Amino acid sequence: MLFNITVVFTVLGFIGSIVLLVYLLSVGLSSIPINIMFIMAFVVISIPSSLTEHFLLLKDNARSLIYYSLIVYAGYLLIIVSATIRYNSIAGVLYALVVWAFLRFLYLLYYVNKHAVIEWDSKLSFRFLIFALPLIISVMASHSMDFVDGFIVEHYLSKSDFTIFRYGARELPLNTILISAFATAMVPLAMISFDQTLAKVKERTSKMMNWLFPISIMLMISSPYLFTRIYSNDFFESASVFNIYLLIICSRILLPQVVLYANHKNNVLMIVGAIELCINIFLSLYLLPIYGIQGIAFATVIAFIIQKIILIIYTWKVLSISVTHYLNVPQYIGYSILLYSIYFLVTSIMNIRVMEF
Repeated sequence: MLFNITVVFTVLGFIGSIVLLVYLLSVGLSSIPINIMFIMAFVVISIPSSLTEHFLLLKDNARSLIYYSLIVYAGYLLIIVSATIRYNSIAGVLYALVVWAFLRFLYLLYYVNKHAVIEWDSKLSFRFLIFALPLIISVMASHSMDFVDGFIVEHYLSKSDFTIFRYGARELPLNTILISAFATAMVPLAMISFDQTLAKVKERTSKMMNWLFPISIMLMISSPYLFTRIYSNDFFESASVFNIYLLIICSRILLPQVVLYANHKNNVLMIVGAIELCINIFLSLYLLPIYGIQGIAFATVIAFIIQKIILIIYTWKVLSISVTHYLNVPQYIGYSILLYSIYFLVTSIMNIRVMEF
């Protein structure tokens, strides 16, 4: 099965690269710059290369997964720094990233050759693709919101607004990486022992809230100072956008998708992901004339909230799994109220400062 999955994801990598190429040609590029060629190569190689972590996870090989992750991401950091010093160009850095991604791909081939039967099963691959397609579409819809938000800002506002928005429009990476990795790790466990896994989700998310929310609060309070000191006073408004994106932790920490994955409700995730994207686009266009770039950030936060509400209601009404099974609700409500209270307080202080200037 590992061999078939690797082949499918390699094909998906090529398809992703072709889609990027078609898009670039459609916007009027007569030739493809070298940087874009490197990015296309990186897409082709990186999509299947990312399977190694998941294979190690499914094998329940925690120690190898930790070592592999440390080597890979430390390697990325070392590669970027070294390429920047040696080549002092974007093309040089991209070339180095492609080389490192290719080394990851070679290790994937070595792992598959060692642990899998090298035999193509078209029926198995087709079933896997049909099973995974809704998840792929769901992930694409979710991640395309960043592209859509940037496109709307670039189309309707000035270049300076686009720059200010882009510097602030980002979640805390720690929140995204930890919660996404944890949710991914819980899915295969939930398929084996559902009730015990939900209890584990509730316990672990409770622990994560105890430090992810305080970190978000500290960053929210210090963001006006950090953005103006690290960049310049021109990026003061980026801090307000960043603070809005920090509110996404309230939605991110909710994990009804684990319940849906375990019950093979992939189509629900796909449909709700599409709804989330549509809501984000509608609200962005509606709030932009009223609140500017902050309105687009609010649209993203609201779209995330609606997505999780729909999933929570579905798991409750259809699957009879209450949110209390996988979330410490009183703790969550307390931290959410605190985070939003700090947000409104910091925003009020920032608005006073803007009025003074």
